[in-house]
Amino acid sequence: MFSRSGSKKKEKEKKGGKAMESEGQMSGLVPIGEGEGGEEGEGVGWGGGGPDASSPASFSASFEDLVTGQAGMSRERLDGLLNGLLDFGDEITQLMCVRTVCDYLSLATEESLGSTLRVEPFCKAFSILLSHHNPDIMLLAARAVTNLVEALPSAASQVVSSGLLPPLVGSLLTIEYIDVAEQSLQALEKITLEVPNDVLMNGGLSAVLAYTDFFRTEVQRVAATTAMYMCQRARNSSWEMVSAGVPLLHGLLQNSDAMVVERACHCLAFLTERYQGYPGRVEVLLPDEVLAKIVSFVSDPNSIVRSRTKTGLLRMMGTACHLSFSVVDRLLSLDIAAVLSGLLRGTTEQATAVGSS
Repeated sequence: MFSRSGSKKKEKEKKGGKAMESEGQMSGLVPIGEGEGGEEGEGVGWGGGGPDASSPASFSASFEDLVTGQAGMSRERLDGLLNGLLDFGDEITQLMCVRTVCDYLSLATEESLGSTLRVEPFCKAFSILLSHHNPDIMLLAARAVTNLVEALPSAASQVVSSGLLPPLVGSLLTIEYIDVAEQSLQALEKITLEVPNDVLMNGGLSAVLAYTDFFRTEVQRVAATTAMYMCQRARNSSWEMVSAGVPLLHGLLQNSDAMVVERACHCLAFLTERYQGYPGRVEVLLPDEVLAKIVSFVSDPNSIVRSRTKTGLLRMMGTACHLSFSVVDRLLSLDIAAVLSGLLRGTTEQATAVGSS
């Protein structure tokens, strides 16, 4: 169904630089030096008469400098790389530039980036490259965003303002290359830690859960964790986006991985708490089949969820019962009284056994 980024489609390769050049012009991004006192024909320079940035040797040398202990790149060298990212007539230069930026960001620190990197212009460039026809460039752009927010968490707000969320979310809703989607998901996890409601309002909850079944288990865990961050900070104004993702959350309860299931349980518990002033919303969160699944988790001593998660589910059911008579009736029909009685007897018997020993 999906392909890896290494298998490029010939039709897309033929589209080339014209469409991307148009996108760069529409975004308002122009290479540094053009229209700002630079001279045409200098190419993608490092500034100050340094080596030509379109030279493969200059890119590899810059990364070798980083890994051998130099403190980082100067503002001028980073601006030269930004020029290369925006060189829509030279795909090889774009690829080499985005790879170098990605490698640099993976080694950078918050201190080094704060004084040298102009975050918003790079974010705008990454936003365009995420829609590139070359999947290798798309993958590296998504990885660069991941590395950027990991190294400089405060950049998350500029990721939002630069328009990076729609292409990241879009790469998960319409998956063409699975590795690009997985990398976009990891970028969204980092961003959601800092600005969860912005990701949620851009359709992030539905996006991260849309195709979880196609991901490897460890990537499914990232998706469920990212969803949990959004649910933990959901707002009243976010309900429309939350409700769109609720059926996908319910589907996670059927997952075979314990961590994914527990994250889904946490999502429902957080949302029940956040929307406890709206009984109708709680009933949407906890339909019959979900309540039955939750009761089975709580009652089965060998269930996939841990005792700590069971405690959270019991608390969630108590909150829901306080809000909705419908939830009370449905839980009674699931024989919740017997389940609770059994849990209490088990706790008492366990305490007695510990005391007698």
